[in-house]
Amino acid sequence: MTKSTVQTTGRTYGGMSQEERIAQRRQQFLRAGIDVFGTEGFRSVTVRRICKEAKLTDRYFYECCGSIESLLMDVYEHCMQKTLKGVTAHIASQASTKQWQQLIDTILDSFFQEMEDPRVARICMFEADGASEDMHQLYNRYIGKFAQLTIQVSKHYVDDWQLSDEEGDVIGNALIGGVIQVTRNWVLSDYQVPRAVLVSGAGKIFAGMATLFGLTTNRDLQPA
Repeated sequence: MTKSTVQTTGRTYGGMSQEERIAQRRQQFLRAGIDVFGTEGFRSVTVRRICKEAKLTDRYFYECCGSIESLLMDVYEHCMQKTLKGVTAHIASQASTKQWQQLIDTILDSFFQEMEDPRVARICMFEADGASEDMHQLYNRYIGKFAQLTIQVSKHYVDDWQLSDEEGDVIGNALIGGVIQVTRNWVLSDYQVPRAVLVSGAGKIFAGMATLFGLTTNRDLQPA
């Protein structure tokens, strides 16, 4: 979260140091942000509303967060880091597989599973993009991270990778953009389609790329 300018050294109180109390309050604001942004949206939320949810005063809000926009960025990054961590953990768990499609389906399932929390989905798919210029840049950075991860994984299954880095970026962003739109439609439909159907459908888009680039299954994945 936004670093506080308040002195963080002090005596122990209630069994916690001042640093621990500040860290605890930051977590309270983070949880409050997930609940409030994820149910009420970003644009109508006030500092008072966040403080009420966190059960803390506005003094602590400005100490820990600085502004509503900064809190949104912290909340978004927390959600996306958790999602990215889950995806990379699934890649590691499939490190010995020779089935590229199995790996892609596992990655997609991990991503969609995180988005089954409607609060997380609202924040990551709707509230973050366009909230501010800084938020927009952060949003695009995470799209880029997922796009790069997709291409990095794919390269390990191609005997003769001939795409330039620029072409790889275009294809990676196109694939992730498709996944994002599928996720948005899923959320707006109130999750009427089973997650397995999303994995199967989106997986076929990736399978098309596999056919186009001649992805092979003759090597183990060595995660970057």
